[in-house]
Amino acid sequence: MLSNRVRDLRVEAGLAQADLARRIGVTRQALHLIETMQVVPSTALALKLARVFDTTVEQLFVDDEEASAWVEVAGARSPTAQDSPLWPELGTGDRVLLVGTDERPLARPAPSGMSALGLSAPMVGVVTDRNETGQVCVEHAPHSPWQRSLVVAGCDIGLSLLITHAQRNHSRGHSVVWDSADNRHALRLLESRAAQVAALHYPVGAAPVLPDQLGRVERVHFASWQLGWIVRRGNPAGFSTAEALGSGRLRLANRPVGAGTRTLLDRLLGECQVNPDDVPGYDSTLSGHLEVAMAVTAGLADVGIGIASAAAQVGADFLPIQSEVCELLIPKTVSADDGVATLLDVLSQDRFRWDLGRYGPYDVSRTGSSMVD
Repeated sequence: MLSNRVRDLRVEAGLAQADLARRIGVTRQALHLIETMQVVPSTALALKLARVFDTTVEQLFVDDEEASAWVEVAGARSPTAQDSPLWPELGTGDRVLLVGTDERPLARPAPSGMSALGLSAPMVGVVTDRNETGQVCVEHAPHSPWQRSLVVAGCDIGLSLLITHAQRNHSRGHSVVWDSADNRHALRLLESRAAQVAALHYPVGAAPVLPDQLGRVERVHFASWQLGWIVRRGNPAGFSTAEALGSGRLRLANRPVGAGTRTLLDRLLGECQVNPDDVPGYDSTLSGHLEVAMAVTAGLADVGIGIASAAAQVGADFLPIQSEVCELLIPKTVSADDGVATLLDVLSQDRFRWDLGRYGPYDVSRTGSSMVD
């Protein structure tokens, strides 16, 4: 059976049935028959409808007999033998996104939780079966086309704003999704093609060391910011330096190994000759900057290291340590992707830079510019 999205897109565009009928040259009654799938339109009429909604005939009309497909799993094989799997084996009922290319789509778990500041990523499909080769059968929602996702992996909360702007501009048939990940994990997602863009942050004057497996990449400046200590408003504990953590009286909100903040913390503790075993909370880790800030303001921790924008979002105080740069890594193999073009277009817009600069203390003077070694 051939179903369509004509009514959904008409309502989304704010068009009355009579208005759309007039634009494509049919009666309102004829359009009603098309929308209720009682009539299959001619090729010429289907092309007119696709032009009205700035989409393709293939995205507008869907063969429900093709509602499922067998695909490989992104990240199923670790890039190096030393790495652990990116995620548990996919099973029946798991929510997934489709990434990769139209010729070779790959399934990966749909990000959830803090990747969307508390909201789950939009679902593209659900795993219904698995075969001996590791492929999974993915079923998508009825009367919907297959939708490929562009995944941006990184830990800065400003990426959520980038994704929101990109979703408003994205081409139909694609979605743009944020996967919250520290530096090391973002690179692993990029290597395994489970993400198409990775956001890395590092101290001003330093340079990231990229794995050879990535090949050629385009480096685009996202923003600059301050990294520092996050404490409750008013700094009731009187915290000032890492040396205070050696007292054992302050609880730390920590990040996992591989996060830039964890690297900085370990360096500061070493300089103060503080044994990590003496720091309450050192072995308990949180996945992102915002989680650290929220743990501090909720009283679950006294202090943690994070970016200034995370502190600003929850009304915490911030004690700067160092200036940092965040860049987007885009492999040349995906640089022609429509979703990548959308991201680059958003980064060049004054409206987005204005919004990002006020979302948190971000320096957006170079946002969207190319970074050259």
